[in-house]
Amino acid sequence: MSKKETKKDAKQQSAEQETKEEVVAKESQSSEKETKKDDKKRSYKKKAVSKKKEKKPLTEEEKTFNKRVARGFAIAIISAAVGAGVTYGVQHSGANNDTVLVSMKGSTVSVGDLYAATKTNSANTSVLQNIVLYNVLQAKYGDKVSSKDVNTRYQSTLESLTTYASYYGTTASGYVAQQYGVSLDAFKKYYIRESLLATYALEQAAKKEATDAAMKKAYETYMPDTEVQVIQLSDSDTANSVLSDVKADGADFASIAKEKTAATDKKYSYTVNSSSTDLPSDLLTKIKDMNAGDVSDVISVTNSSTYATNYYIVKVVSRKDKDSNWKTYKTQLTNMIVNEKTNDSAFQKQVVANILKEYNVKVKDSDLSNLLANYTETSSTASSSASSSAASSSSSASSN
Repeated sequence: MSKKETKKDAKQQSAEQETKEEVVAKESQSSEKETKKDDKKRSYKKKAVSKKKEKKPLTEEEKTFNKRVARGFAIAIISAAVGAGVTYGVQHSGANNDTVLVSMKGSTVSVGDLYAATKTNSANTSVLQNIVLYNVLQAKYGDKVSSKDVNTRYQSTLESLTTYASYYGTTASGYVAQQYGVSLDAFKKYYIRESLLATYALEQAAKKEATDAAMKKAYETYMPDTEVQVIQLSDSDTANSVLSDVKADGADFASIAKEKTAATDKKYSYTVNSSSTDLPSDLLTKIKDMNAGDVSDVISVTNSSTYATNYYIVKVVSRKDKDSNWKTYKTQLTNMIVNEKTNDSAFQKQVVANILKEYNVKVKDSDLSNLLANYTETSSTASSSASSSAASSSSSASSN
Protein backbone atom coordinates (compact mmCIF):
# COMPACT_ATOMS: atom_id res chain seq x y z
CA MET A 1 0.00 0.00 0.00
CA SER A 2 1.34 3.48 -0.96
CA LYS A 3 1.97 6.30 1.50
CA LYS A 4 -0.89 8.32 -0.07
CA GLU A 5 -3.38 5.51 0.49
CA THR A 6 -2.15 5.05 4.07
CA LYS A 7 -2.63 8.79 4.80
CA LYS A 8 -6.05 8.67 3.13
CA ASP A 9 -7.16 5.73 5.32
CA ALA A 10 -5.88 7.47 8.43
CA LYS A 11 -7.81 10.66 7.58
CA GLN A 12 -10.94 8.63 6.83
CA GLN A 13 -10.68 6.78 10.16
CA SER A 14 -10.09 10.07 11.97
CA ALA A 15 -13.15 11.62 10.30
CA GLU A 16 -15.29 8.60 11.17
CA GLN A 17 -14.08 8.76 14.77
CA GLU A 18 -14.95 12.49 14.95
CA THR A 19 -18.39 11.77 13.48
CA LYS A 20 -19.02 9.06 16.08
CA GLU A 21 -17.93 11.40 18.87
CA GLU A 22 -20.23 14.14 17.54
CA VAL A 23 -23.15 11.69 17.43
CA VAL A 24 -22.43 10.53 20.99
CA ALA A 25 -22.13 14.15 22.15
CA LYS A 26 -25.42 15.09 20.48
CA GLU A 27 -27.15 12.05 21.97
CA SER A 28 -25.75 12.98 25.37
CA GLN A 29 -26.98 16.58 25.00
CA SER A 30 -30.37 15.32 23.84
CA SER A 31 -30.56 12.96 26.80
CA GLU A 32 -29.66 15.80 29.18
CA LYS A 33 -32.40 17.97 27.64
CA GLU A 34 -34.98 15.19 28.01
CA THR A 35 -33.89 14.63 31.61
CA LYS A 36 -34.28 18.34 32.33
CA LYS A 37 -37.71 18.31 30.68
CA ASP A 38 -38.76 15.31 32.77
CA ASP A 39 -37.43 16.97 35.92
CA LYS A 40 -39.31 20.13 35.02
CA LYS A 41 -42.52 18.17 34.43
CA ARG A 42 -42.11 16.33 37.72
CA SER A 43 -41.46 19.60 39.48
CA TYR A 44 -44.53 21.16 37.86
CA LYS A 45 -46.70 18.18 38.80
CA LYS A 46 -45.36 18.28 42.35
CA LYS A 47 -46.23 21.97 42.60
CA ALA A 48 -49.66 21.33 41.11
CA VAL A 49 -50.36 18.56 43.60
CA SER A 50 -49.07 20.73 46.40
CA LYS A 51 -51.30 23.56 45.21
CA LYS A 52 -54.32 21.26 45.17
CA LYS A 53 -53.71 20.24 48.74
CA GLU A 54 -53.61 23.85 49.93
CA LYS A 55 -57.35 24.12 50.50
CA LYS A 56 -58.68 26.98 52.56
CA PRO A 57 -60.23 25.49 55.71
CA LEU A 58 -63.94 26.14 56.17
CA THR A 59 -65.04 28.10 59.19
CA GLU A 60 -67.17 26.29 61.77
CA GLU A 61 -70.15 28.39 60.62
CA GLU A 62 -69.63 27.29 57.01
CA LYS A 63 -69.24 23.64 58.07
CA THR A 64 -72.52 23.81 59.97
CA PHE A 65 -74.26 25.52 57.06
CA ASN A 66 -72.96 22.94 54.58
CA LYS A 67 -74.03 20.04 56.81
CA ARG A 68 -77.55 21.36 57.06
CA VAL A 69 -77.92 22.34 53.41
CA ALA A 70 -76.41 19.09 52.22
CA ARG A 71 -79.10 17.10 53.99
CA GLY A 72 -82.81 16.61 53.97
CA PHE A 73 -85.15 18.92 52.15
CA ALA A 74 -82.33 21.30 51.26
CA ILE A 75 -80.72 18.68 49.05
CA ALA A 76 -83.89 16.75 48.21
CA ILE A 77 -85.61 19.81 46.82
CA ILE A 78 -83.14 22.57 46.16
CA SER A 79 -80.15 20.63 44.85
CA ALA A 80 -82.28 18.30 42.73
CA ALA A 81 -83.96 21.26 41.12
CA VAL A 82 -80.77 23.18 40.54
CA GLY A 83 -79.12 20.04 39.19
CA ALA A 84 -81.89 19.78 36.63
CA GLY A 85 -81.24 23.32 35.46
CA VAL A 86 -83.51 26.32 35.10
CA THR A 87 -85.93 26.07 32.19
CA TYR A 88 -86.34 28.53 29.38
CA GLY A 89 -89.37 30.07 31.03
CA VAL A 90 -87.43 30.76 34.22
CA GLN A 91 -84.42 32.27 32.48
CA HIS A 92 -86.59 34.30 30.09
CA SER A 93 -89.32 35.63 32.35
CA GLY A 94 -90.83 37.66 29.51
CA ALA A 95 -91.63 34.53 27.51
CA ASN A 96 -95.20 33.17 27.25
CA ASN A 97 -96.75 30.10 25.64
CA ASP A 98 -96.87 31.78 22.22
CA THR A 99 -93.25 32.90 22.26
CA VAL A 100 -91.59 31.32 19.20
CA LEU A 101 -88.40 29.43 19.90
CA VAL A 102 -87.79 27.98 16.41
CA SER A 103 -89.31 28.86 13.05
CA MET A 104 -89.31 26.83 9.83
CA LYS A 105 -91.23 26.57 6.56
CA GLY A 106 -94.90 26.32 7.41
CA SER A 107 -94.41 25.79 11.15
CA THR A 108 -92.97 27.07 14.43
CA VAL A 109 -92.02 25.65 17.82
CA SER A 110 -93.24 27.77 20.74
CA VAL A 111 -92.65 27.82 24.49
CA GLY A 112 -96.04 26.12 24.86
CA ASP A 113 -94.97 23.31 22.52
CA LEU A 114 -91.78 22.79 24.50
CA TYR A 115 -93.67 22.77 27.81
CA ALA A 116 -96.26 20.26 26.57
CA ALA A 117 -93.55 17.91 25.32
CA THR A 118 -91.29 18.08 28.37
CA LYS A 119 -93.43 19.01 31.38
CA THR A 120 -93.48 15.49 32.86
CA ASN A 121 -89.74 14.97 32.40
CA SER A 122 -88.25 14.32 35.84
CA ALA A 123 -85.67 17.07 35.42
CA ASN A 124 -88.35 19.62 34.59
CA THR A 125 -90.67 18.55 37.41
CA SER A 126 -87.73 19.08 39.76
CA VAL A 127 -87.33 22.59 38.38
CA LEU A 128 -91.04 23.22 38.90
CA GLN A 129 -90.78 21.96 42.49
CA ASN A 130 -87.93 24.37 43.00
CA ILE A 131 -89.91 27.33 41.68
CA VAL A 132 -92.87 26.50 43.92
CA LEU A 133 -90.67 26.16 47.00
CA TYR A 134 -88.75 29.32 46.21
CA ASN A 135 -91.98 31.31 45.87
CA VAL A 136 -93.53 30.14 49.15
CA LEU A 137 -90.28 30.42 51.11
CA GLN A 138 -89.65 33.88 49.70
CA ALA A 139 -93.21 34.94 50.55
CA LYS A 140 -92.98 33.63 54.13
CA TYR A 141 -89.37 34.36 55.06
CA GLY A 142 -88.04 36.70 52.36
CA ASP A 143 -87.50 39.56 54.81
CA LYS A 144 -85.47 37.27 57.10
CA VAL A 145 -82.71 36.69 54.54
CA SER A 146 -81.03 39.91 53.40
CA SER A 147 -79.09 40.58 50.21
CA LYS A 148 -76.03 40.96 52.43
CA ASP A 149 -76.58 37.45 53.83
CA VAL A 150 -76.85 36.06 50.31
CA ASN A 151 -73.78 37.96 49.04
CA THR A 152 -71.67 36.88 52.00
CA ARG A 153 -72.61 33.23 51.55
CA TYR A 154 -72.23 33.50 47.78
CA GLN A 155 -68.69 34.90 48.02
CA SER A 156 -67.52 32.16 50.40
CA THR A 157 -69.16 29.53 48.19
CA LEU A 158 -67.63 31.09 45.08
CA GLU A 159 -64.15 30.79 46.59
CA SER A 160 -64.69 27.09 47.24
CA LEU A 161 -66.17 26.60 43.75
CA THR A 162 -63.22 28.39 42.14
CA THR A 163 -60.73 26.18 43.97
CA TYR A 164 -62.70 23.03 43.18
CA ALA A 165 -63.19 23.99 39.52
CA SER A 166 -59.45 24.59 39.09
CA TYR A 167 -58.85 20.89 39.79
CA TYR A 168 -60.80 20.18 36.60
CA GLY A 169 -59.17 22.92 34.55
CA THR A 170 -62.20 25.17 34.43
CA THR A 171 -63.66 28.26 36.10
CA ALA A 172 -66.39 28.58 38.72
CA SER A 173 -68.91 29.72 36.10
CA GLY A 174 -67.89 26.87 33.80
CA TYR A 175 -68.18 24.32 36.60
CA VAL A 176 -71.61 25.57 37.68
CA ALA A 177 -72.83 25.60 34.08
CA GLN A 178 -71.59 22.03 33.56
CA GLN A 179 -72.79 20.58 36.86
CA TYR A 180 -76.00 22.53 37.42
CA GLY A 181 -76.88 23.87 33.98
CA VAL A 182 -77.26 27.46 35.21
CA SER A 183 -75.39 30.75 35.26
CA LEU A 184 -73.72 32.02 38.42
CA ASP A 185 -76.54 34.56 38.85
CA ALA A 186 -79.16 31.79 38.71
CA PHE A 187 -77.04 29.67 41.06
CA LYS A 188 -76.94 32.57 43.50
CA LYS A 189 -80.73 32.85 43.49
CA TYR A 190 -81.87 29.24 43.14
CA TYR A 191 -79.24 27.70 45.38
CA ILE A 192 -77.70 30.24 47.75
CA ARG A 193 -80.76 32.35 48.56
CA GLU A 194 -83.17 29.43 48.62
CA SER A 195 -80.79 27.41 50.78
CA LEU A 196 -80.67 30.21 53.34
CA LEU A 197 -84.47 30.55 53.24
CA ALA A 198 -84.87 26.78 53.66
CA THR A 199 -82.39 26.66 56.54
CA TYR A 200 -84.19 29.52 58.30
CA ALA A 201 -87.58 27.83 57.83
CA LEU A 202 -86.30 24.54 59.19
CA GLU A 203 -84.62 26.11 62.22
CA GLN A 204 -87.69 28.19 63.11
CA ALA A 205 -89.90 25.10 63.02
CA ALA A 206 -87.37 23.11 65.06
CA LYS A 207 -87.15 25.79 67.77
CA LYS A 208 -90.88 25.38 68.41
CA GLU A 209 -90.16 21.77 69.36
CA ALA A 210 -87.83 22.89 72.16
CA THR A 211 -90.51 22.93 74.87
CA ASP A 212 -89.73 22.62 78.58
CA ALA A 213 -90.86 19.00 78.49
CA ALA A 214 -88.60 18.26 75.52
CA MET A 215 -85.64 19.97 77.17
CA LYS A 216 -86.13 18.08 80.44
CA LYS A 217 -86.09 14.84 78.49
CA ALA A 218 -82.98 15.89 76.52
CA TYR A 219 -81.27 16.83 79.80
CA GLU A 220 -81.39 13.18 80.91
CA THR A 221 -78.83 12.21 78.26
CA TYR A 222 -77.05 15.56 78.02
CA MET A 223 -73.24 15.54 78.10
CA PRO A 224 -71.74 18.69 79.71
CA ASP A 225 -68.61 20.42 78.38
CA THR A 226 -65.93 17.82 77.73
CA GLU A 227 -62.35 18.54 76.64
CA VAL A 228 -61.13 16.02 74.07
CA GLN A 229 -58.19 15.46 71.75
CA VAL A 230 -59.10 13.92 68.41
CA ILE A 231 -57.04 12.29 65.68
CA GLN A 232 -58.89 12.09 62.36
CA LEU A 233 -57.59 9.66 59.72
CA SER A 234 -58.77 8.64 56.27
CA ASP A 235 -57.98 4.90 56.19
CA SER A 236 -58.21 2.06 58.67
CA ASP A 237 -54.64 0.78 58.25
CA THR A 238 -53.16 4.15 59.17
CA ALA A 239 -55.67 4.50 62.00
CA ASN A 240 -54.68 1.14 63.50
CA SER A 241 -50.99 2.03 63.20
CA VAL A 242 -51.53 5.37 64.95
CA LEU A 243 -53.63 3.62 67.63
CA SER A 244 -50.61 1.45 68.47
CA ASP A 245 -48.50 4.61 68.81
CA VAL A 246 -50.89 6.42 71.18
CA LYS A 247 -51.40 3.35 73.38
CA ALA A 248 -47.67 2.70 73.78
CA ASP A 249 -46.18 3.32 77.24
CA GLY A 250 -45.29 6.98 77.75
CA ALA A 251 -46.98 8.11 74.52
CA ASP A 252 -47.84 11.81 74.27
CA PHE A 253 -51.32 11.77 72.71
CA ALA A 254 -51.40 15.52 72.02
CA SER A 255 -48.07 15.49 70.15
CA ILE A 256 -49.10 12.48 68.07
CA ALA A 257 -52.48 14.06 67.35
CA LYS A 258 -50.87 17.31 66.22
CA GLU A 259 -48.57 15.43 63.85
CA LYS A 260 -50.89 12.72 62.54
CA THR A 261 -54.41 14.16 62.29
CA ALA A 262 -55.70 14.46 58.74
CA ALA A 263 -58.29 17.11 59.62
CA THR A 264 -58.32 19.87 56.99
CA ASP A 265 -57.56 22.59 59.52
CA LYS A 266 -55.19 20.30 61.52
CA LYS A 267 -57.31 20.93 64.61
CA TYR A 268 -57.16 18.21 67.25
CA SER A 269 -58.28 19.86 70.51
CA TYR A 270 -62.00 20.46 71.14
CA THR A 271 -64.40 21.33 73.92
CA VAL A 272 -67.70 19.63 73.12
CA ASN A 273 -71.10 18.92 74.62
CA SER A 274 -74.24 17.19 73.36
CA SER A 275 -75.21 20.22 71.26
CA SER A 276 -71.87 20.55 69.45
CA THR A 277 -71.77 20.40 65.66
CA ASP A 278 -68.02 20.55 64.99
CA LEU A 279 -67.65 16.78 65.42
CA PRO A 280 -69.92 14.06 63.95
CA SER A 281 -72.92 13.19 66.13
CA ASP A 282 -71.97 9.49 66.06
CA LEU A 283 -68.57 10.41 67.48
CA LEU A 284 -70.16 12.55 70.22
CA THR A 285 -72.26 9.55 71.23
CA LYS A 286 -69.07 7.50 71.73
CA ILE A 287 -67.39 10.33 73.63
CA LYS A 288 -70.37 10.60 76.01
CA ASP A 289 -69.75 7.01 77.17
CA MET A 290 -66.04 7.66 77.89
CA ASN A 291 -64.45 8.91 81.12
CA ALA A 292 -61.65 11.40 81.73
CA GLY A 293 -58.30 9.83 80.79
CA ASP A 294 -59.83 7.22 78.47
CA VAL A 295 -58.38 6.64 74.99
CA SER A 296 -60.77 5.10 72.49
CA ASP A 297 -60.14 2.38 69.96
CA VAL A 298 -60.53 3.34 66.28
CA ILE A 299 -64.03 4.75 65.70
CA SER A 300 -65.28 4.70 62.10
CA VAL A 301 -67.88 7.27 61.05
CA THR A 302 -69.50 7.45 57.61
CA ASN A 303 -70.51 10.88 56.35
CA SER A 304 -74.22 10.72 55.45
CA SER A 305 -73.77 13.32 52.69
CA THR A 306 -70.59 12.14 50.95
CA TYR A 307 -70.62 8.48 52.14
CA ALA A 308 -66.90 8.81 52.85
CA THR A 309 -65.65 7.05 55.97
CA ASN A 310 -63.30 8.75 58.41
CA TYR A 311 -61.54 7.08 61.32
CA TYR A 312 -61.11 8.70 64.72
CA ILE A 313 -59.07 8.09 67.86
CA VAL A 314 -60.21 10.12 70.87
CA LYS A 315 -58.75 10.92 74.26
CA VAL A 316 -61.05 12.46 76.89
CA VAL A 317 -58.96 14.99 78.82
CA SER A 318 -61.59 16.27 81.25
CA ARG A 319 -65.34 16.71 81.76
CA LYS A 320 -67.27 19.23 83.83
CA ASP A 321 -69.71 17.97 86.44
CA LYS A 322 -73.32 18.01 85.31
CA ASP A 323 -75.44 20.64 87.08
CA SER A 324 -78.58 19.25 88.71
CA ASN A 325 -80.72 22.09 87.31
CA TRP A 326 -81.63 21.45 83.66
CA LYS A 327 -82.25 25.18 83.10
CA THR A 328 -78.48 25.75 83.39
CA TYR A 329 -78.20 24.20 79.94
CA LYS A 330 -81.31 25.72 78.37
CA THR A 331 -79.42 27.21 75.40
CA GLN A 332 -77.45 24.02 74.77
CA LEU A 333 -80.56 21.84 75.12
CA THR A 334 -82.41 24.04 72.64
CA ASN A 335 -79.53 23.70 70.17
CA MET A 336 -79.46 19.95 70.79
CA ILE A 337 -83.15 19.61 69.93
CA VAL A 338 -82.83 21.90 66.90
CA ASN A 339 -79.87 19.88 65.58
CA GLU A 340 -81.76 16.63 66.06
CA LYS A 341 -84.90 17.92 64.33
CA THR A 342 -83.14 19.60 61.40
CA ASN A 343 -81.44 16.29 60.62
CA ASP A 344 -84.68 14.29 60.81
CA SER A 345 -85.94 13.65 57.24
CA ALA A 346 -89.54 13.10 58.40
CA PHE A 347 -89.50 16.44 60.21
CA GLN A 348 -87.99 18.16 57.16
CA LYS A 349 -90.77 16.88 54.90
CA GLN A 350 -93.41 17.90 57.42
CA VAL A 351 -92.04 21.46 57.48
CA VAL A 352 -92.35 21.63 53.69
CA ALA A 353 -95.87 20.16 53.81
CA ASN A 354 -96.98 22.72 56.38
CA ILE A 355 -95.71 25.64 54.30
CA LEU A 356 -97.38 24.32 51.14
CA LYS A 357 -100.65 23.94 53.05
CA GLU A 358 -100.37 27.41 54.58
CA TYR A 359 -100.03 28.95 51.12
CA ASN A 360 -102.80 26.78 49.67
CA VAL A 361 -100.55 25.38 46.94
CA LYS A 362 -102.54 23.36 44.41
CA VAL A 363 -101.33 21.64 41.24
CA LYS A 364 -103.77 22.50 38.44
CA ASP A 365 -102.31 20.32 35.67
CA SER A 366 -103.53 16.71 35.94
CA ASP A 367 -100.35 15.46 34.27
CA LEU A 368 -98.42 16.87 37.23
CA SER A 369 -100.79 15.70 39.97
CA ASN A 370 -97.96 13.90 41.80
CA LEU A 371 -95.62 16.90 41.72
CA LEU A 372 -95.89 17.52 45.47
CA ALA A 373 -97.23 14.10 46.54
CA ASN A 374 -94.19 13.44 48.70
CA TYR A 375 -95.22 16.34 50.94
CA THR A 376 -99.01 16.25 50.71
CA GLU A 377 -98.94 12.57 51.71
CA THR A 378 -96.67 13.46 54.63
CA SER A 379 -99.16 16.12 55.70
CA SER A 380 -102.09 13.71 55.44
CA THR A 381 -100.24 11.06 57.44
CA ALA A 382 -99.36 13.58 60.14
CA SER A 383 -102.97 14.81 60.33
CA SER A 384 -104.22 11.24 60.54
CA SER A 385 -101.73 10.44 63.32
CA ALA A 386 -102.72 13.59 65.20
CA SER A 387 -106.42 12.69 64.90
CA SER A 388 -105.78 9.14 66.10
CA SER A 389 -103.74 10.45 69.01
CA ALA A 390 -106.47 12.93 69.95
CA ALA A 391 -109.13 10.21 69.71
CA SER A 392 -107.03 7.90 71.86
CA SER A 393 -106.52 10.62 74.48
CA SER A 394 -110.24 11.40 74.47
CA SER A 395 -111.08 7.72 74.87
CA SER A 396 -108.64 7.39 77.78
CA ALA A 397 -110.10 10.46 79.46
CA SER A 398 -113.64 9.07 79.10
CA SER A 399 -112.68 5.70 80.54
CA ASN A 400 -111.07 7.42 83.50
